[in-house]
Amino acid sequence: MGYTYSVQLTQWALAASPKQPLLDHFLSNFRTKVQKALNDAEGTKTPVKSVMKQDPLELTGPVAITKASMEWLGERTGVRWQALSGLHDGGRSKVVLDTLILPITGFSPGRGKYGNMGSKALDDPSARVQHKAQGSWRKFYPKVELGKACRTFLGRCKDWSKVPE
Repeated sequence: MGYTYSVQLTQWALAASPKQPLLDHFLSNFRTKVQKALNDAEGTKTPVKSVMKQDPLELTGPVAITKASMEWLGERTGVRWQALSGLHDGGRSKVVLDTLILPITGFSPGRGKYGNMGSKALDDPSARVQHKAQGSWRKFYPKVELGKACRTFLGRCKDWSKVPE
């Protein structure tokens, strides 16, 4: 599907106790990326623009939460990331240390046939919530869409920017 990771988490619905270490790691990664963007723009008139050019998927979105989870859980447990997908065990939830990872159906049921990544129907017992947003905040950028198609169908162009230049 052209995602950064073949098994990727979603971040639009999270629940955690205060000071949850995995989310602290996520925030630490965020601070590091923002600081790097500001440092790279040092001496320019508009350093904040360098932060605004960051890919939101990599800064705060699914890529960011997946990366933080892979790093934090991997360092502490050596968990095989692919084992968390639920594709080969009927889509069961996983508990790793104090982190519960729901299968795709938990947060994205009823995705249809193409690219459903194992998502089951809306009435499946593991379905919890459904994201109804249709990406209305997005604009069409031909180069971004071409890159998405190249990643999805050809498995290439992974280093192409996912945000307009």
